[in-house]
Amino acid sequence: MGRKSSSGRKYEPKIYSINNGKIHSKKDRIIKTNIVKSKNHGSAALHRLEKIKAKIIIDTEDTVYTSDIKDENNISQINSEVHMLQSDNIEKTNNTLNSNNVNKVTIKNNKKQNELRVNKEQNIDALINAIEENGFICFADFEFTCGDNITMNKTEILSAGILICDRNYNIVDSYYNTCKPIRNAVLTDECTNLTHLEQTVIYRSLDSNIVFYDIQRILIKYHVQQVTVYGNSDAIALRSDAKIHKKQNMPYSCIEFVGKKIVDIQNFITDKLLLPSAVRLSILSTALLYKNENGGFHNALNDARALHHVYKTIRLNKFEMCNEFTALREQRLDAMMMNKEKKLKKRYGDAFNVPLCENEVAYYNEIMQCRDVNKLQLFIMNRDAVIKVIKSNTRKKKFIALLNNSDNTAFMVMPYCKYEANKFSGLDIHEVIFYRNGIDLTQWR
Repeated sequence: MGRKSSSGRKYEPKIYSINNGKIHSKKDRIIKTNIVKSKNHGSAALHRLEKIKAKIIIDTEDTVYTSDIKDENNISQINSEVHMLQSDNIEKTNNTLNSNNVNKVTIKNNKKQNELRVNKEQNIDALINAIEENGFICFADFEFTCGDNITMNKTEILSAGILICDRNYNIVDSYYNTCKPIRNAVLTDECTNLTHLEQTVIYRSLDSNIVFYDIQRILIKYHVQQVTVYGNSDAIALRSDAKIHKKQNMPYSCIEFVGKKIVDIQNFITDKLLLPSAVRLSILSTALLYKNENGGFHNALNDARALHHVYKTIRLNKFEMCNEFTALREQRLDAMMMNKEKKLKKRYGDAFNVPLCENEVAYYNEIMQCRDVNKLQLFIMNRDAVIKVIKSNTRKKKFIALLNNSDNTAFMVMPYCKYEANKFSGLDIHEVIFYRNGIDLTQWR
């Protein structure tokens, strides 16, 4: 039986059938609306729907689905999965992943990721040389909407600033303009405090694609092939802005043109300055004696100028002469060492939460007598990994440890029932099986 709405209208149960390759409701009426498919969904339902190339059209009250599918066997499956997509539970399920599976995938591909990182670092150096060979270098920065739960994949450009310099790092041209967002034209408090942009200025601004048309003309004028930025957020923001324009059926080609030329040189700068990790551009440029005479940071053009100053200082090897920068680097290195010591102490405490067996006590005393720091660290690290897995799997009795053949470090520790040998084939590892009440890491040597 159908239920009644507040208006007295009777809801009919949804019955779907296939007719000429399209799935229709019982009322045989098609209401066209858009379904927003986020890349973050990742649900099995969405993947299956994509595989069979279903184009689902949803209306909230009187739902009708259309599809190009002509396989009757998939109808019931599609209907159930579409209803699941309407539930908020599907998003929560997608965002809650099994930690063991995540670790398996991450560690299994660790070697490939390291190779990609090395190749990327080599490519950055090659790219820096290519940037300067073109004769002109472009430094850019973009400010975008933020606050009030605006995620990175929903941001829109608020302002754009670029700076062109020659191969001697002399500034030859610059450009700055503000943009009016399509969806979130009203600035949030966080955005106003960060960028110091005024609401009246944003209301009077042009659409971002028009602003990027001016930038495109400048890039073409100076034959610029790469637009250098500091950090990866600029590229994400431009992709998001272009995507929003596309959904609104508005031109976005100029945004896309600039976005494809963006190159993040943050890693290059961090490596060249021998910093343990990336430092905010405002802090780094100030330490390298940049004088911001045109206002504060988080102004697109000012940040582009700051990036130009940092890059120029590195390429001319003048950063070692800056006492402020030397102090900053030492401070960051000291902080990194303190953080490592803190983590090591915590790991040490966790590793000995479970009492050592007789063999382990003898082995530990032997290490302490020889004062072999490397063996001690390996023993603590492996035991810490074992204790964590045992405590998180209270009902499991049998476990397996996968150890690297090169140094016997724990590649992965997991309950034996979850181990699938085929997933780790081809890796340079060996297996050690142990039990909850029989931990003895001396067998791992």
